[in-house]
Amino acid sequence: MLSDNSTLVRAINNDNQNKEIYGIVKDNQKLSFDFVDISFLRISRRCKGDADRLAKTALGSSLVLDPVRAGLWV
Repeated sequence: MLSDNSTLVRAINNDNQNKEIYGIVKDNQKLSFDFVDISFLRISRRCKGDADRLAKTALGSSLVLDPVRAGLWV
């Protein structure tokens, strides 16, 4: 997993208790249990332009983000 947020990567890798990003760290740690091997690394923002655009496009078109629109909740 790559992130341009060095504080987040340090918190995940060192299990730091940073109250501003506590929920994000715990979510990533829970997700990591589903993998046999996973690493969290920092990447420069300059190097992630294509991946960032792809992620934003996917998030913008996803019905999963809105359970009501997806018909999952009424």
